[in-house]
Amino acid sequence: MDFEKLLVFGALWFVFNLVRRGGTQASRRPPAQPLPTPSSPDATQREGSRLEVLLRDLNRGLEEAVRAKTKHDVVEEVENTESLEVEPETVTLERDVPRAERKPVY
Repeated sequence: MDFEKLLVFGALWFVFNLVRRGGTQASRRPPAQPLPTPSSPDATQREGSRLEVLLRDLNRGLEEAVRAKTKHDVVEEVENTESLEVEPETVTLERDVPRAERKPVY
């Protein structure tokens, strides 16, 4: 499996989702609710829960990419692949050039 392509796909997926949402919090499922605490959650806890949701979405996207890649690999294995490459031919460009005899210079 080509790990670099998988990372690039994950990064593109992440950027695409950020652009698609356009700064709103609309998503397919509601954000994870933090554990109830006696006081309201502070900024660090809110940020942690957002990161957790983001990582879950990223993980799900990567798993989908891996599943799609394995399906694609199975299809490639079934195909008959013949090489279109041919052996290189070497052609010499050296040849005798007819020249007039040199005249002695005194």
